[in-house]
Amino acid sequence: MQAMTLRGARAKVGMTQKELAQKLNMAQSYISQIEQGKRQVNVSLAKKLAKIFNTDYRVFL
Repeated sequence: MQAMTLRGARAKVGMTQKELAQKLNMAQSYISQIEQGKRQVNVSLAKKLAKIFNTDYRVFL
């Protein structure tokens, strides 16, 4: 569920994994792993994503 949410949020605004990774100052591979369900989003990252995508952070948890 969370992986689709992040991928969907990126697609909605036309942002690549690389662009998102740069905004978050992290590796593109980390974003990819989240989207593949290999990593979980913690509250801190969820809040950063919420600011970028102008939404509630809980949608990424």
